[in-house]
Amino acid sequence: MRVIGALFLAGVLSLPATAETFLGVTLGAPIPEGLPAPDDIQTQAPFTRTFWAARDGVQVTAIADGETGEVVFVELRPADSGPVAAQTPGLIFGQTTRADLHARFGSEGIVFETIGRAGVFGEVAAYFTSYEIEGDDIVVSFVTIEPLADATDGSDAGSTLDSIVVAQGGYLTQVWGINRGRLPGYAPIPDPFAD
Repeated sequence: MRVIGALFLAGVLSLPATAETFLGVTLGAPIPEGLPAPDDIQTQAPFTRTFWAARDGVQVTAIADGETGEVVFVELRPADSGPVAAQTPGLIFGQTTRADLHARFGSEGIVFETIGRAGVFGEVAAYFTSYEIEGDDIVVSFVTIEPLADATDGSDAGSTLDSIVVAQGGYLTQVWGINRGRLPGYAPIPDPFAD
């Protein structure tokens, strides 16, 4: 009986403390069969990437473990240009700035060794502002962008929200790097998706 109790407790402790759900896709659970058909599915072992081009005005990308089917990564971005309400209360794609994020969450977040704080993607400068959600192994990363031609020292504060990544910390450690540098004033944040 103790063994069963210990196994049950171990199973419960391995689950995320919060079940983050975005347009029917839940982090840590398989993709439900009742969702609309995806626009694309790609397998890159050991993960499967599923993409929906437009669900309530938002593009959704889910990456799931190929063996368990559990979603380990969700990315949300607007399906069309222009301001679109994000899945996080008070944030708007194309309008919320990186400075707004820093003010709201109290710091500049953490930095993963592989992706760093910024990158260049074609004609766009992208900035990564990432936080651990307190009491959980979930990381949220807000990606803000600005035209590369406009990027200057300090202009990142005005870059606007392009996408939100929510992922299990273990997965991000594999793909973005094991070291998480904490910037001054950093502390894990309360769940930004809670009502």
